[in-house]
Amino acid sequence: MVSFLLKLNKARMPLASSLLFLIAITLSGCGEPQPTDWKITGYTMGTSYHVTVADPKQLSGLDKEQLTKKIERLLKLVNQQMSTYIDDSDLSRFNQAPINTDVQTSAELAGIVERSLQIYAESDHSFDPTIGALVNVWGFGPDHHPDHIPSKEIIAKLLRDHGMNKVSVDLTSHSLRKTAPVYVDLSAIAKGDGVDRVARLLEQLGAKDFLVEIGGELRAKGLSPRGSDWRIAIEEPASDAAQDSVYRAISISDVSVATSGDYRNYFEENGQRYSHTIDPRTGYPITHALASVTVVADNCRDADAYATAISVLGPEQGMAFAEKMKLAVYLLVKEGDGFIAISSTAFEPYLIKE
Repeated sequence: MVSFLLKLNKARMPLASSLLFLIAITLSGCGEPQPTDWKITGYTMGTSYHVTVADPKQLSGLDKEQLTKKIERLLKLVNQQMSTYIDDSDLSRFNQAPINTDVQTSAELAGIVERSLQIYAESDHSFDPTIGALVNVWGFGPDHHPDHIPSKEIIAKLLRDHGMNKVSVDLTSHSLRKTAPVYVDLSAIAKGDGVDRVARLLEQLGAKDFLVEIGGELRAKGLSPRGSDWRIAIEEPASDAAQDSVYRAISISDVSVATSGDYRNYFEENGQRYSHTIDPRTGYPITHALASVTVVADNCRDADAYATAISVLGPEQGMAFAEKMKLAVYLLVKEGDGFIAISSTAFEPYLIKE
């Protein structure tokens, strides 16, 4: 038995916490030839990416270096469209523009903002890419933790000034407009979109069996290098990433997976723990016991955004939302010194029976 274990640092700022998502791919067979799959790794969107092509022969006429260059070029384009760290990106130009001004963008960015608006409405505003200012004032943005809790007045003002309902999209002209000085940060959906776009590239090039992962968000297509579905491990959270252990494993093919959690990023003041995840509806950190959310969906963009929304909603509202939307969702909820698992009806088929 030959096994391959890959740990991926998952950074999902500002709406979700840093989370370690474990992918385990087991290659069986003593004395068998060494696997011929291609593994391509690199960095994008402030995190790492990994691509595994199970059968490179499907990419006729293309070598590994050529494929790597195509992937890097595509991810650079995604960054140029959606990054808030690139001053002249499409999204940065929109954030810098005056209110009530039409800003021409790429078709891809317009589409992502439109989908964000839809999920914002579906989730009772629990998914809101305009929450950046609130995250920053609580000290979970680029700045350090605050010396004290923000005042009610500051939070009330920021609540008035944010909301995806202040953003509109024209899909015909690929333009965006805002009616208030909102700051849009798509980090809770852009990585998933990047995964989808790399997956489409691989499909266009002829690949039928592959896995694409960016910062813990992933899409699995076809079969793994061992000739069966891809196996993904859901971790039991621990305060120290090195102590995380596998809680359950799932078997997937031709779907996407995203995980969101909030068990490591927090601060304490006067004995009160303040979570990194801010509820866009109240302006305050969440207080429920939901530690981890895993979503399986047809595309990674939606899995990414829904995982964030459910992290805000909490276990009861989140599972009710999942059942209503027929989402495949797996929750780990803190209870005493351990965790209890709750899965939606649509998630059950993916669980590997113990």
